[in-house]
Amino acid sequence: MWIRGRLLGLALACFSLRAFNQYAYSSHLLRYEMDSEMKNMKIRSLYGLLLTSVLVIGACSLDSSSFNANSSEDLLAAEGEWKLVEEKRAPSPIQKHMETRGKVHPTNLAESKSYTESARGMHVDEDIHYRVLRLEKEMEAVRSDLEKVLPKIAALPDPKPNLKPMMGATSYIAAPKEEPKVAKAESHAEPKAAPQKAVSKKAIGGPLRVVAVRTGRHPGKTRFVMDLSNAAKFSYNLDNAEKILLVELPGIGWDTAAQRSFGKDPMVKSYSAQVDGENTRLLIELKKNAKVTMAQSFAPNHVHGHRLVLDIADQ
Repeated sequence: MWIRGRLLGLALACFSLRAFNQYAYSSHLLRYEMDSEMKNMKIRSLYGLLLTSVLVIGACSLDSSSFNANSSEDLLAAEGEWKLVEEKRAPSPIQKHMETRGKVHPTNLAESKSYTESARGMHVDEDIHYRVLRLEKEMEAVRSDLEKVLPKIAALPDPKPNLKPMMGATSYIAAPKEEPKVAKAESHAEPKAAPQKAVSKKAIGGPLRVVAVRTGRHPGKTRFVMDLSNAAKFSYNLDNAEKILLVELPGIGWDTAAQRSFGKDPMVKSYSAQVDGENTRLLIELKKNAKVTMAQSFAPNHVHGHRLVLDIADQ
């Protein structure tokens, strides 16, 4: 029994030793294989990196050998592998400058463009000496034409100034063609005295003068205007019972038609001027009851001179 036990223990020890040796050998072999694989991977990675570097260096050497940058403008204008990438981006200010500079270069302007045709038509590209000669010839032609025209212009008569004032809403009253009726003045001392005119066509009076009478129809009223030689004062009195508008003109003479009738005017029937020394009394006969809405003297303007204005409306 003892021997059997010793043999069994020896057998177990041998088996354990063999198993340990196999395990150690297997572990060593596995580690060796892993180290070899790692070394191979490192070698392959190194070879790949070296090959890529060689290719890149070769491409750069080929590209740089065909281009020499003599200036910064040549370097900016150079084209390379990055052109397709740069075309997708917005151009920088320097690129815009270079592009514009290339467009206006004289070698690119040999043919006329649409924006230079009009300039060439005006002789902009002409030499300065030829331009001076051409302008001198044109000035001589203009001078000769002017010398031909000036005598004809000088021979023309001077235009006569038109002194007739402009006519607006009112109109001037023409003097009557027929002579006014002459009334005989009463005289007790001299029965055979010559007859006197009650109202003359052109009566005299003070230093100022009424030179024209105008009337005009405005909406709802009739405007009665007396044109004067200078500024003057006046007064008026309206009598609707007699249908008479009396206008006193102190120191004012009369230098136009002494009387006039208005058949078509709805308000004014006629007027009559009576001169007494240097004063004038104007009687305006009305067709119906009326009122004076405005009585005023006006200073001269760009159309008319001094004037007295009466606006007569229906009462």
